[in-house]
Amino acid sequence: MLFLSLPGPAFIYQGDELGTRDGPGADPPLDRNHRDGFRHPMQWNGSSTGGFTTGTPWLPPNAPRLSNVADQEQDEDSVLEFFRRLIRLRREFGSTTRFLDSPPGTVVLERGEHVVAVNLGDASAALPRRGELALETRKGDGADPEAIPAHAAWIARG
Repeated sequence: MLFLSLPGPAFIYQGDELGTRDGPGADPPLDRNHRDGFRHPMQWNGSSTGGFTTGTPWLPPNAPRLSNVADQEQDEDSVLEFFRRLIRLRREFGSTTRFLDSPPGTVVLERGEHVVAVNLGDASAALPRRGELALETRKGDGADPEAIPAHAAWIARG
């Protein structure tokens, strides 16, 4: 949530919008001297190839039955739907950004009429929310108007 709330171009690495993790790497010789994990083909559906190809991809899909576009489009609480709501909110942000004082381990910024709060810490932080809750990382993360849970984020409007 923080990255897409910052000013500047938004960039989503293929699969992030599904919560895709890097999968097992390639076989030799493609596995040599790499520093990055492997992002597997986009998983459009739950078929054995994830709907990416009718052929054989050079890297196999990474559990398409567990995480794919078709299934996530049917689930309003999915990672994909969260990303879509976040992108819609981003379009409402004003052109100004102001970082606000906040407790240690948290980042709070104003984007026009919106306030984005992110708790990167391992404990809940006292952080009064003003305005209407527009988005939260998990249901209930924005329930307490005076605090933000550990590893949580929310956006308030107004």
